[in-house]
Amino acid sequence: MARIGRYGILNLVVHPHPEGAYRRLFETLGADPRGVRFHGDRFATISPISETRNGVFTGKLATWTEIDPNSNLIDKSTLKESLLEESDIYIPDGIGFNSKVFSFAFREKDHTLYIELLNDEGQSISINRARSAFYKILSALLPKFIDEFDVHVKVQKNAVEKVLQIEKIRKVEIVLDLPNPDDLTEQKREILREIEEMHAKQIKAEITKSASEETITLTENYLAMAELSADNGHFSAYGRDEAGEAIHRSTKAYPLEIEAPVPADASRALLTRRVAEQNIDT
Repeated sequence: MARIGRYGILNLVVHPHPEGAYRRLFETLGADPRGVRFHGDRFATISPISETRNGVFTGKLATWTEIDPNSNLIDKSTLKESLLEESDIYIPDGIGFNSKVFSFAFREKDHTLYIELLNDEGQSISINRARSAFYKILSALLPKFIDEFDVHVKVQKNAVEKVLQIEKIRKVEIVLDLPNPDDLTEQKREILREIEEMHAKQIKAEITKSASEETITLTENYLAMAELSADNGHFSAYGRDEAGEAIHRSTKAYPLEIEAPVPADASRALLTRRVAEQNIDT
């Protein structure tokens, strides 16, 4: 049976973003291997990146657990505790435990990062956990030539439509962070221009249903804003289903994942690069 690779997608946005900014950013991040705490006792770092080919460069995200040298050891048979520093156990500097390594590929044209969610060792990472790792690494190591950044999980193309399938919508919320222009429709470009003209980095909109109406119907402008927020923030709706039960949906619940067969002779890095190069319409 052929192996199947599974990939999640992150939308990484930085300001300012002149040509080459994203590569310079990842070169900076990959030059510091110390690691950043990103979830509980888990740490993360990224490797130095590859050369750029066809607008894509690759690297690895590594996560691990670090042992606190001031923590206690426990004998599981007696539940007796002792200090790690008083034991015969020696942990060399620079050693992590329970490591997991995942390949990623970054497409510079639209600042889109593809990361494998299941590696060759059968270890997995969720796209939200991967987002947290990249966000914390950026937060700790952001170079001076970047003023602002954000990392969003790319969602399915019909995520907004799925959110709006609630039978009776009483409230919608739109959280839109300043996106990069890229290939936007004119209507979405106008929204971007409005944000920039106000010197703002984020728009939050909350729309509540009139008591005399059955549900909320978004105008074209607000629908465009909701679609723009799906990959640059989030869009949520609250209401009731056909049975009258309260229901809440968010675009966050519909992350985009890609599956691809893994050739027996292909490396993880090569396959991740291929996924980034081939899925240009995601």
